[in-house]
Amino acid sequence: MSVDFSRLPREKLIALLLESRKQADAAKAEAAVALQHAAEVEVRLDLSEKKYAAAAVFLSEVAPLIHGMRLDVERNIGADPEAN
Repeated sequence: MSVDFSRLPREKLIALLLESRKQADAAKAEAAVALQHAAEVEVRLDLSEKKYAAAAVFLSEVAPLIHGMRLDVERNIGADPEAN
């Protein structure tokens, strides 16, 4: 669809230009907000991946210790419930 701007009055052209600039500024502001949100989400995802990796390392280091403690307790438990 083509618009012949040469037939429009000067005031109408100025109003169209100002409205177009206003819409462009609003779109830029929305894009900036969207980019900021995307950056925050990216940081949260990166941190959560690091947290999960740290948790996995921690569990791999602690699991044998916990298992060993359980075996010690099982060895020390006697048949007599009152002695336990």
